[in-house]
Amino acid sequence: MITGLLIAALLLTALLALALPFGGWGRDMDAAGKGMAMFFPSIFMAVRIACFGLAVVMLAVRGELAWMGLPTVAAALLALLVTAGMGASSFTAASLVASQPGAYGRGTYAFLATIVAPVILAICLFAETYDADEGQAWIMRVLVLVAAIGPLPLLNAIRRHDAETRALADAAERAEDEAAAAYAARLPADASLLETLAFHDAIPDAMWKARGPVLARVSTMPDWKQAYLAALTSGTWDDKIRVGFHASALSPTADAAYYAAVLPVLETVIAHVEAGTEPVDVLVREVSAAIRLAWPAIHNTNLPRALMTRLHAAVERQAAAMPPLGNYTHDVKMLAEYVNG
Repeated sequence: MITGLLIAALLLTALLALALPFGGWGRDMDAAGKGMAMFFPSIFMAVRIACFGLAVVMLAVRGELAWMGLPTVAAALLALLVTAGMGASSFTAASLVASQPGAYGRGTYAFLATIVAPVILAICLFAETYDADEGQAWIMRVLVLVAAIGPLPLLNAIRRHDAETRALADAAERAEDEAAAAYAARLPADASLLETLAFHDAIPDAMWKARGPVLARVSTMPDWKQAYLAALTSGTWDDKIRVGFHASALSPTADAAYYAAVLPVLETVIAHVEAGTEPVDVLVREVSAAIRLAWPAIHNTNLPRALMTRLHAAVERQAAAMPPLGNYTHDVKMLAEYVNG
């Protein structure tokens, strides 16, 4: 019976060696993949620790642990404690390597705690089962103790390395936040809506964190909605496209005056796309602005469906020659299907 339990534990260890992402082979797994990477190993480890635990109890009952100099129950409890500790270390190691395959030290720790230590424990229990020579038995007992304690310094090193890495990442993020705040502070306190949006659009990608605070400044302007509508009705063409590009983020009030201002902008954008004479980057920005300006009409009848159908047809027709426009075919199709004016 004991032999069967130990053989089962060794077979489960072999399965763990195959199932866990040793060597970092699973470094590109997504969150779902990392979760699944622990599904079968968790089952294998739970069954394995049960096999070891039952074998230890049976050895204690047979008197094979009398060398501890403890009563049978106490000897069994102490052996179970060591076995449980090794099981906990094994589970911790497997969790670490499954969550971040290839990360510092995790593969080594997992191999020692999940594969090497259980194999040594199984060999030691075989020695206890078959009354090995006392000298050999003590060698195995010492090896079990080393196998139980040995991986722990590596675990401590992994924890320390992770803490240092997080500290460096936190410091870098704080530096980015400070740089972004400083960049956003360049915007004059009395900047108008159009000046604010122009400043926002000129923020370099490296300072992308500054975009949120700058755009948030708009909501603090007491007359920004009036300024928005004024830009749509009487601003330059660049002004109209600029405020249209930010329509989704700013969510201006979509009332009758809004749609009256939006309609001629949409007609002009459609004419530009149908003609196809503007540079592709200009058309992409104009189409993006048109979609964002028209999107509220999905929920009402304030824009004519025929206009959205024209926009959809124009974008689809030009997308073959101007591939970047193809990224907007789904959105303009949604407008053509759901705008009911």
